[in-house]
Amino acid sequence: MDETLFWIVQKRLTPASPLRTEYRRDHPDFPLRGVIRCGQCNGVLTASNTVKKRSARVFPYYHCARKGCMGVRVRKYVLEETFGKLLADVTPKPEYLPLFRQIVLDVWKSRRESVTTLRAELRRRVNELMEKKDRIYDQYDGRKIDDETYRRQSDRADARQGW
Repeated sequence: MDETLFWIVQKRLTPASPLRTEYRRDHPDFPLRGVIRCGQCNGVLTASNTVKKRSARVFPYYHCARKGCMGVRVRKYVLEETFGKLLADVTPKPEYLPLFRQIVLDVWKSRRESVTTLRAELRRRVNELMEKKDRIYDQYDGRKIDDETYRRQSDRADARQGW
């Protein structure tokens, strides 16, 4: 190998070389990459360009990212057009938006109340267990129970608290 060829190859192998293109997970040419799932294995779809050698034409495709899965291979324009139609079908009509907003708020408030109630119940239960543990300690400190009984009762109280 002559020295000129060596340096040409080195330049191409250098990461900063403009001849190398960097892989981008969020490439703007493929906005649905990682959003759509494979119908066969439920893996995410990735995307790439296929180049026909004879004509040098580029054909963009979405396909399953899982190695060995041949469940999905679809042309970019077909998938994106189908996805756009699906979005148009599920987009609510403007007259339904106030009702939709009210339903979402009602569900959110209901869930928030449930969480608040559960939190209060858990706090009450923790306080009960702490008071019980305090009573056990008071009995031990006052020598009303022996060391073994104290350890056993304390361990039981800890287990109920999840400690």
